[in-house]
Amino acid sequence: ELNGAEEGVESGCGERGDEDGDGVASPGGEVDGADGQHEKAGEDEGHGEGPGFDCLSEEGGVGSSQELRQGGANALFTTVYDFRTAFYQSGFLAGRDPAIDVAKLRQSARRGALVFGAICHVFFDAATLATRKDLVPLDQHGDGSFVNWQTLVCPSDAAYRAYKLDVVREVAATLRPDILSLDFMRFPTTWEIIPARAEPGELRCFCFCERCLGAFQRASGVALPSELDTTPRKAAWILRLHGREWEAWKTATITSFV
Repeated sequence: ELNGAEEGVESGCGERGDEDGDGVASPGGEVDGADGQHEKAGEDEGHGEGPGFDCLSEEGGVGSSQELRQGGANALFTTVYDFRTAFYQSGFLAGRDPAIDVAKLRQSARRGALVFGAICHVFFDAATLATRKDLVPLDQHGDGSFVNWQTLVCPSDAAYRAYKLDVVREVAATLRPDILSLDFMRFPTTWEIIPARAEPGELRCFCFCERCLGAFQRASGVALPSELDTTPRKAAWILRLHGREWEAWKTATITSFV
């Protein structure tokens, strides 16, 4: 029942917001106009209970829905929770930020005829990783360290997938967004810091934890030789001899969630 494509609306967005100057409001209350000019909505004093989330006040101001429309904006995208902290009343997320109310933002967007996009971070969850070390993904070298802020959980854990699917369903039912964006919907990769001339073999490949290796073998019918006793040896064998099966399993792991 979600309408993900309306005439004249650009639906693409990500962590970087609107990079094309197409008049789409960006996550966290950032608004881009059709002329490419950029401003932070709701940052000035008197614009709402939380930064950027009451920027569509019908009483007016630089962030009113009417002014956003006049400025060329036709849509607004925002994250609706942060790890385990919800920006709406949730029955699945443990925390609630009282300073941010995306339900109010959604209502304001509707009154202002702005398309509302709810961004759900799927496998980006540092809070869960703090207590579930078994969800830390391992690369082909057996390395589970994080090199920047992208702390993604291993996507193959059935319990975590069910939990996050409950959250996404709740967002859809509670906020009724026009567009539902599943963000960080992938195995880990730090594409922002990959050198331009890096060779494929130099990139980190995930995930080779025992849970993923077991799921891969069951799905593909490929059996790991018993003499492969370390993660690097197992990963090298798979990538060398069964790379296509490995990529097919990874792809299915993500698409089956969708």
